[in-house]
Amino acid sequence: MANSAQASNLRGFLWSMGRCGTKAIWDTINTCTTGEMPSWVDTVQFVESPDYFLQLYSRPFVLALHLPHHTHAYQTLLQDHPHLPVVMAVRDPLPNIKSYAKVFLTSYVSRRIDEVARTLACGGTIIGSINPAAIDQWLMPMIDYWRHWSIIEKSPHRIVDLTDLDEMRFGTTLTEITDLFRLDRTTPIAWTGIGNTEIDSFLLSYRRELPLLGRKIELYFTRWRNFWPEPGLVTLGTLRSPLLDPLIGPDEYLFVHARADKLLSWGGIEREREALGLILGHPELSQMIAAVVIEDHALVTGMVGNELDEFQNVLIAKFNASYRSGVERFLQAHPWLQERWSSVSLGKTTSRI
Repeated sequence: MANSAQASNLRGFLWSMGRCGTKAIWDTINTCTTGEMPSWVDTVQFVESPDYFLQLYSRPFVLALHLPHHTHAYQTLLQDHPHLPVVMAVRDPLPNIKSYAKVFLTSYVSRRIDEVARTLACGGTIIGSINPAAIDQWLMPMIDYWRHWSIIEKSPHRIVDLTDLDEMRFGTTLTEITDLFRLDRTTPIAWTGIGNTEIDSFLLSYRRELPLLGRKIELYFTRWRNFWPEPGLVTLGTLRSPLLDPLIGPDEYLFVHARADKLLSWGGIEREREALGLILGHPELSQMIAAVVIEDHALVTGMVGNELDEFQNVLIAKFNASYRSGVERFLQAHPWLQERWSSVSLGKTTSRI
């Protein structure tokens, strides 16, 4: 078989960490072009088995790096494909950190609501329960713009600032990105509004074990048909309830998932879907599930709100200590960003916290 560089349908790379419009680019490529961008949740599979995926993926595709702990493996892919273009998405660092801090904290709590509640009841804190390595290795490196830039600068590339994805610039920016990736457009590109809502940050890692007619089953929920928070999930149905309207809007619904290894064997998956479909279609039972989601959301929102300012200040202090100088070097290499970024700007004093 030919090597991956010759046979691959890979058209390029999106290098985007933090809250930089990743989903907007992902959505546009998947809905408006002949190409695909696999979910960044699946990136770990691609970087662990590049020959398999790069030779056998059947459609033109763009690979997204969204999590900094994949950086070394991703760097190797770039070195193996130096002719392929890279789009590096960036954002004014402190707003990026503050926004991602809320997502990180919300995701952390919604994954373990009962455990966090017990910690708080015993006088502990959410911040105190987070493994520091998760912050130092998984969170802070997303803002290491000079390192990221040093990795991609020898590739054909484009730097995209979050402001390039606002309503007025969106169509032009995404048209240029899809051209850079040599993807044919199938429908006009249009701005579709904010990609991630507040409820999405909650749902990202939220799961809840529910006793349904004596069957205990851990359920996951998303607003998106084709983007799930982790591998190995099976869609079982949709949850509709007026109780959810304040969170997701009237007449909207949530997709309901469960882990495949907690369901019937594959031959019985359809029966499991039918069973949960009956539950989700029953007004009292669907309202009961919706009420749990509403209650958990309110609980998580309150717990996160109590510690968010402190958590943001912790991250900003780490940024000032370890990453600010690198971002300033990045600005020197890309001076057009100076007029767009207010939190880190060359030649004037800015607030450190």
